[in-house]
Amino acid sequence: MAELKTKKDQVLDILRKSIITFGRTVSPISFYLPTPDVHYEIESLFLKEAIKKLLIIAPRGCAKTSLVTIYILHHLFFGDEKRKLIVIISKTQTHAKSILNTVKNIIEFSNGFRKLFGYQGSQTAKVWREDKIVLANGDAIVARGCGQPIRGINEKIQRPTLI
Repeated sequence: MAELKTKKDQVLDILRKSIITFGRTVSPISFYLPTPDVHYEIESLFLKEAIKKLLIIAPRGCAKTSLVTIYILHHLFFGDEKRKLIVIISKTQTHAKSILNTVKNIIEFSNGFRKLFGYQGSQTAKVWREDKIVLANGDAIVARGCGQPIRGINEKIQRPTLI
């Protein structure tokens, strides 16, 4: 006998398979324009577990950072690992913190996000700083700039699941 799924579970199944649809749901302001084909190509690469490293080179203004920001959230809430540690590395720590701030704003204020995952923001988080968050379940995101050490980085013995 097939297991009956709630509407929410059905929606989560759809969002698990599409980072772009997930982004439209939790951050519609980031996806107000039609999605370019290159984003679908990047999405298909993100969803391939066999790919461990990915270098994205695209012209300025192609919303690479916006897509990566949504992917960070997608990995955080749909990744297979029991506990997650995500390290955001950008050219400068200021830019990495900006990406983390966008993630925090979605977690804290997005109605679409709250309907799917409940409130996970600053009031329930273990740590909620400009360079690091640790959610109530122990999942963490850390922001680093190029040149800052990441070797050996861990959160309660959890090694990074996404860099």
